[in-house]
Amino acid sequence: MTGSSDEERSGGSGVKQSPNQSGRRAESTTMRHTHAAWLIVEGEHLESTQSRLGHSSIQVTIDRYEHLMDDLDERTAARLDAIA
Repeated sequence: MTGSSDEERSGGSGVKQSPNQSGRRAESTTMRHTHAAWLIVEGEHLESTQSRLGHSSIQVTIDRYEHLMDDLDERTAARLDAIA
């Protein structure tokens, strides 16, 4: 028999999800990561970003989004140069 089984649709959790529910979950996750990325790229304090995302520690936020922080030192230096 072809098609998705109940087990496949539930992701093994036993809870059936329609394609709509699954898509909404993915969209919500994408929006959450986009929100976090915008905050970090715009220089928002990591503690504030951590709090908004509900991460248990600042290290969780750093581990998940450190790839967006590669140029933080350069951006900080440029801001300091601008006010000096």
